[in-house]
Amino acid sequence: MDLLYFLNIMIIVAIVLAIFTTLLLIFALKVAKSSHKRQNELMAIQKENLLIQKAILSELKELKKGNDEKIDLY
Repeated sequence: MDLLYFLNIMIIVAIVLAIFTTLLLIFALKVAKSSHKRQNELMAIQKENLLIQKAILSELKELKKGNDEKIDLY
């Protein structure tokens, strides 16, 4: 009877550990997916900021070029 009781307890412990491991895996996958999504959003923002910086630099170059031409006229 003691061996049967011990085996039943071991089976219950194994089932509980399997459920816990499965829930932990699901949580880890959700966190990883969320992290990947956030990383993609940050990359998109960074690309957008880079395009804005390029536009500002081209505007500054045009303004500088315009100022240089005005100076040459005087």
